[in-house]
Amino acid sequence: NATISGDSNNYNDGAFSFSHAEGWQEANESDEDHSGAKFFRDENNTLIEYYNVTSEAASLKEINQERIYAAQERGDYIETVETITVADKNASNMVFETVDGSYLRYVTMLNDGELHVFKITGNSLNAVNSPDIQSTIESSNLI
Repeated sequence: NATISGDSNNYNDGAFSFSHAEGWQEANESDEDHSGAKFFRDENNTLIEYYNVTSEAASLKEINQERIYAAQERGDYIETVETITVADKNASNMVFETVDGSYLRYVTMLNDGELHVFKITGNSLNAVNSPDIQSTIESSNLI
């Protein structure tokens, strides 16, 4: 069972944990594709979603290809696709400018068939790459 500690702003679902900025509020949102997703809003009204799912994907590259294809189908602009390190694991960092002018960022880790994803939606490139969001991603820990 996932827990959120109000004092230390920690999130822990047993296999994955992270710490987020004090100003973040839990958001009452839903994701029809990821029923257990947790949502937060930061002080810039940027929506940060975290979810984990079992994945059949063989690699992050395969997941990235699927995301790129879906983005192209929607007409989104692919801003960034790169490999970064999160929780001592390779992770993908992808940013899209959507057709409506907002920005969508995915930070994805694949660990033993489990996909851990931060999906961040904001009104600017700076919003989805803010220092608080970077700090939260960097605080991630796979257990």
